[in-house]
Amino acid sequence: MWKRLKKGLKAREILKAFGCFVLAILSVGLFSQYVHFVVSETDSLPQHYFIHLPKMKPKKQEYTLVYSPWTQGNIIKQIIGVAGDLIAVNAQGEVLVNQKEAGIPHPFASDGSVLTPMKAQIIPEGYVFLYSPHPRGFDSRYQELGLVLYARLEGWVIPLGLGS
Repeated sequence: MWKRLKKGLKAREILKAFGCFVLAILSVGLFSQYVHFVVSETDSLPQHYFIHLPKMKPKKQEYTLVYSPWTQGNIIKQIIGVAGDLIAVNAQGEVLVNQKEAGIPHPFASDGSVLTPMKAQIIPEGYVFLYSPHPRGFDSRYQELGLVLYARLEGWVIPLGLGS
């Protein structure tokens, strides 16, 4: 009798584990359009691992993902300027967004391509200024990325911890 009871418990445990496995597989399939894991291999941000929520709209100070034709790939940046914010360039050539430092544009990209610094302006309706804290980061300091149409942003990106 004990062997039979023990055998019945094992069968239930196996069935329960199989059910959990099936549920996990279904969850991944159902949620894969809503949640992605993204790895950034660049040093433009201190974080390298992110959760991407493509259906969520990011806000100012949050991170987002956008396709850049100039880099021919997706980039992750922080939104630091929105419609109505002031972009200025000081005497040293540093770009400021609402009087906060956004970095000094460099004349050349790492591959030698010429980069064009952003001009002073007020961010128009429907656009955002994307930022990277790395001194050589490619962001809205350069007209090659420029101000990005909010509608082009591909959701909210949440950094996982600091560094790699």
